[in-house]
Amino acid sequence: MSDEKVREVDFVKNPDKEAMEKLRRALPQLIELEIIRAKVAKAKYDALINEGFTAEQALEMCKQPPS
Repeated sequence: MSDEKVREVDFVKNPDKEAMEKLRRALPQLIELEIIRAKVAKAKYDALINEGFTAEQALEMCKQPPS
């Protein structure tokens, strides 16, 4: 297991108080980021539909990671 994975597992079992506080302070920005990502995903889906793809095709294309 890589050092990074070990640290990740250790953090889950014994969260570092300082790291947790950083996450708490960043929470509003993290939430805003997810809202923006959702809007981009919806815009992509709508654009695909407008270009003639079926709803199923558009959804499948939205599931793919950006290239």
